[in-house]
Formats: sequence, C-alpha cells, structure tokens
Amino acid sequence: MTRMTPERWQQVDRIFQQALEQPPERRAPFLESACGGDADLRNEVQQMLAGDEAARGFLETPAAELAVRM
Repeated sequence: MTRMTPERWQQVDRIFQQALEQPPERRAPFLESACGGDADLRNEVQQMLAGDEAARGFLETPAAELAVRM
C-alpha cells in the first residue's frame, strides 16, 4: 500500500473528481487509463466512488421510507 502523502491525496482527489464527470459505464475504462496500472491508486479512487454512491443513495431516499425500513 502506498503512503498517503499530500501529493498522493491530490492525485487521488483529482482522478476521483474526473471520474465523477464520467457516465457510470465509462468510469472503469477511465480509471484504467487515469491510474496507469497503479492498483493502489485505482483502489483508493474506487473506494471514494463507492462511498459517494452510497451517500447519494442515502440522501435521495425519502425520510419516510427510511423510517419504514427501520
């Protein structure tokens, strides 16, 4: 695992932001190209994308529906 330096964080964040601009079906090929074989970098970005999707799903679910689920 690569140490998260400020420069590395900037790289992860930059690729994450660019990936968000891609349609979901284009993200995997984009990441393949943007990460250039750096598996740790790709993993970091994919984790951020998954967290973003989970947060969006939570925020888009009506409160009444969440209450019923609980």
